[in-house]
Amino acid sequence: MNTAATLYELNAHPLIGHAAAGRKPSAPLETSIRRLNSFLAPFQWRGQISEWGVPAGSVARLLPAIVGKALNLECLWISDQSSAQIYPNTWTGLGFNLNNLHFLQDPTPLASLRTVVTENTFPFLIVDCKHRLQKSDLHFLAQHCRQQGSTLFLFRHFYLSNKNGNPFSQQRLNSSYNMARQSFQLSKIKGPGRNKHLHLKLSEVLCG
Repeated sequence: MNTAATLYELNAHPLIGHAAAGRKPSAPLETSIRRLNSFLAPFQWRGQISEWGVPAGSVARLLPAIVGKALNLECLWISDQSSAQIYPNTWTGLGFNLNNLHFLQDPTPLASLRTVVTENTFPFLIVDCKHRLQKSDLHFLAQHCRQQGSTLFLFRHFYLSNKNGNPFSQQRLNSSYNMARQSFQLSKIKGPGRNKHLHLKLSEVLCG
C-alpha cells in the first residue's frame, strides 16, 4: 500500500471539520455547546491522548467530532476499517470544513502511522482502530504527542470501563446515544471531573 498516495488522495472526510495548519488548541475549549465546554474543562488537549469509547457507526461519534472541529487543527484520521463510509454533504451541512482533513485507511494503521508521522507533522491525530493496540503502540503514540505537542483522539470500538485502565491516556470518555430519547450521554472515566456524566439533547447538539 502506498501510504503517501493514499494520504493525499483521501484529503476530505466528514468526521472532523475545520482545521487550520499552525494553529494551537485553545484553552479552555470552545465548541458551540456551552455545557459541553464546561464538562470538558479544564483538560489541556495539546500533547495529550484523549481516549473515546465510541462504537463504529454510532451517532454518538458526533460529540468527539464537534470537539475535534473546535480544536481547529490540521488533522490526520487513520482507520483500519475498509467499510468506513463518507457523507460529505451531511457534515458540511453541520458546519464542518473538510478541506484540511486527511483520511488514511490501512489494515495495519500503526505501522503506517509510524512512517507518516516521521515524514509529516500533524498537530491533530485520530487513531480509529477496531483491533487491539499493543503497549508498544500506545507508548509510541504517547511519546509522539509529548514531543510534537500533538493532540490525539484514540477511538475505541467498545465502551470503556474503570476495570481496564490505560496509563497512556490522560482522559477517557464514553459517548453513547439513546435513540428513543434522542439524547447523548458523555461519561468521564478518567481525567478532570472523573465519574461525571453529561446529557445532551440531539437538538442541543445540532443547534448549539
